[in-house]
Amino acid sequence: MKKVNLFIPFLLISIMATANDFDIVVDKILESNPTIQNEIAKSNAEYLSLRTENNFANPDISFEALFGEFGENKFNVGVSQSFDWPSLYKARSRQSESWRIASESAIAETKNQIQLEASTILASIVTSQNKIELYQQIADKFSDLLTTYEAEYQRGNVSILDVNKLRVEVADNLAALENEQLIYDEQLSSLSILSGSADFESQVSMIDIIPHFELNPLETYINSALTNSPKIAAINARRDLAEREINVTSASNLPGFSLGYRYSYEGLQNFHGFSFGMTLPTWGNQGKKIAAKAALTSVEIEQNNTIIALKKEIERDYNKAVILKKQINRYGNALITSDNLGMLLKAYEGGQLDLTAYIQDVSYFLNAQIQLHDLQLQLATTIFRLNSY
Repeated sequence: MKKVNLFIPFLLISIMATANDFDIVVDKILESNPTIQNEIAKSNAEYLSLRTENNFANPDISFEALFGEFGENKFNVGVSQSFDWPSLYKARSRQSESWRIASESAIAETKNQIQLEASTILASIVTSQNKIELYQQIADKFSDLLTTYEAEYQRGNVSILDVNKLRVEVADNLAALENEQLIYDEQLSSLSILSGSADFESQVSMIDIIPHFELNPLETYINSALTNSPKIAAINARRDLAEREINVTSASNLPGFSLGYRYSYEGLQNFHGFSFGMTLPTWGNQGKKIAAKAALTSVEIEQNNTIIALKKEIERDYNKAVILKKQINRYGNALITSDNLGMLLKAYEGGQLDLTAYIQDVSYFLNAQIQLHDLQLQLATTIFRLNSY
């Protein structure tokens, strides 16, 4: 992993940061994600299958041979082709196109959800990396002090209590580091599973900051969601598909017909002619239009509820982001712009702090810095969600 100077103020989010590496990893996950690939393949197969429902029916060929009692034979041959009413083919074609759009919208919604999940996991990994580095460097510093104090203890210059204090601090920081390493490994595994196969550890290890996004006004997120949200697009496409289903059922109530050619041989005579038939949809389509209208009503209710829920979710996340920004800003002057650990080291080496005070103050600012990282992670993931609606 990268080495960060312990005594330089540590920033998780920086205005100077570029999101390129972060976005590259997320984009690769979207490209290889098995759920997305499966939905695309399944959608293509179902669309091709749906289009075949608009094909003409198979032609019907018949042959009849009759043998008379007095040696006279009779032969009949017929070929016929049945057709639905022309408007039904047009309605089905429009329905299949609406189905394709609805399917693409559903896939876009899935991609959006996986992109949010990947971004959230990756942000957690970056945060864990930075915590691990911080714990490691503090543990290393206390380990160096412990080596010095153990030597001084052998000379009788320090008490065993001071030595044990440092031993406890080293153990605490190493335990915190190991626990964070477990979190890092778990999140990295989740990222690999999300990708389907790829191992991103080498690329992830090069990312030390989370992309910084400004918090826009609430109305911006709401208007963007109502216009561009994959979830809204998906429900709108489903509504259009439900309307097309009504058109198909209406056209299905129109009669079908068949045309054919007939040839007959009887009594040394040849007969040629044509046949015409009509199918009356008296029973087969009963209730289908009512069912289609009921399905449309259900989608319209879901559409309205989706919009209401989406606005509430945006308001909830926006309010959370505002509070998180305030909390982070309160830490600003105390942590982000001040080299507390460097000043503590100078104060300790200058004799202004004894060992106990130094350990306590380092632990105090370490915990505060970890808290700041967690707040910055929460803010980043909250803004990720706001940008995903």
